[in-house]
Amino acid sequence: MIILNLKNYVESTGANLAPIIKDLEAAALALPGLANIVSISPAMYDLHQALATSSQIKVMAPHVDAKNVGSTTGWAPAESIRTIGIEYSLLNHSEHRFADWTELESTIKFAQEKGLKLVVCCENLAEAEKLLALQPYAIAFEDKDLIGTGNSITTGRPDDVKAFIAMVKGKSKAIIGAGVSSGDDIKVGLEFGAEGFILASAFVKATDKKAKAIELASPFLGQ
Repeated sequence: MIILNLKNYVESTGANLAPIIKDLEAAALALPGLANIVSISPAMYDLHQALATSSQIKVMAPHVDAKNVGSTTGWAPAESIRTIGIEYSLLNHSEHRFADWTELESTIKFAQEKGLKLVVCCENLAEAEKLLALQPYAIAFEDKDLIGTGNSITTGRPDDVKAFIAMVKGKSKAIIGAGVSSGDDIKVGLEFGAEGFILASAFVKATDKKAKAIELASPFLGQ
């Protein structure tokens, strides 16, 4: 699993989203199997556009709230996200972290009861251990200080990555991120035993996004 977090970058929102999806679908044609590996997490306001534009690439919500449909202006109810056809959501990303653990826990439980599969982010091993008790679909370990630096967590914190994978794998999907920017970074992570990766700027800012997607997915396919 490779989660391309498109964030709120100008290059990946609004009118710029469709060309990105077109590049990814072209990459999927060029590299059979890529569509089974790569997912995008566009901005919340672009979810409908992403679903309407994509025929192969999975679409993941960037966040979800423990709110019911109805009088919940400004929130992203889990039921609403499921209703439009989205199965997965990120949660607790370092740029949208919960200040209160109890609130995070209740949101995880609420969203999972509504049928969402959650990729819940954490910043250290202690948080990962606490998340395991909540049984999310996946746990993503990201060092916030490495995000966007191009210095991959696989080389910046290899011992912590290995410890995280040993702790999580087999109980939840072990995903890593922060600074991951190349096929080589993903190859190293796979050798460590990682089951997925989350990255943003390395893809969004790439001049040739089709080529970058193929580069990132190739290690999963033994290429």
